[in-house]
Amino acid sequence: MNSKFLLFITLFLISNFSFGYENEFALKAGASVAYSHLKYIDHSEDNAGGVGFNTNFGYRFSRFEFNLTSFTAFGEMEKLTYQIGGTRVDGEGSFNHASFGPTLRYYFDVRPNGKWHWYVAVGPIWSINTFKLEDFTVQSGTYRKQYRYSYNSRGWMFTIGLEEAFANKILNPAYIELLVAYQTAYQVSLLDNSDFKQVLTLESDKVRTNIYSTTVMINFGLIVF
Repeated sequence: MNSKFLLFITLFLISNFSFGYENEFALKAGASVAYSHLKYIDHSEDNAGGVGFNTNFGYRFSRFEFNLTSFTAFGEMEKLTYQIGGTRVDGEGSFNHASFGPTLRYYFDVRPNGKWHWYVAVGPIWSINTFKLEDFTVQSGTYRKQYRYSYNSRGWMFTIGLEEAFANKILNPAYIELLVAYQTAYQVSLLDNSDFKQVLTLESDKVRTNIYSTTVMINFGLIVF
């Protein structure tokens, strides 16, 4: 017990005089609060909000860090117009969102109160978005309650945040960050979820820039290992 306490005190004191751990792999994970603004093909717009999770796994050098970044969000969205092939529907309901991509992070030698340091990160992003419409009006084609509307998108994300400047990961440094992502859709699909064991793709179209989304997330968490 005494040896663990002395180790903790030693690492804590060292952390006040070092830039932070380096030349190591690290996994960071935590919770997220998300807000998205969507604009669709007919210029209809919607705001969606939700909560989720975020992870970063990568290698930390002295100032730079390369990560594989991912985050998910679940929430509610209001009325939008969706179209794929001959099916066109107005609706509102819930959504699932999952994104991933590589990011390059840079740590500044600026420490508020001497315990945190600033960082920025940037990288490309790919996303899968699925909507379950619970209240909808069919304008053309066929749409049923068990159907799902899905689209894949890509774009860029930018992050600015703060991380505790501990010298060792064993102290589980905390972080908090603001992430902004802008994406455009490149494929839309109409799915049949009648049998949850086997989701069928009823129709799929390649699209170009007819769905735009801007996502703002507040992420926070700890370095797990």
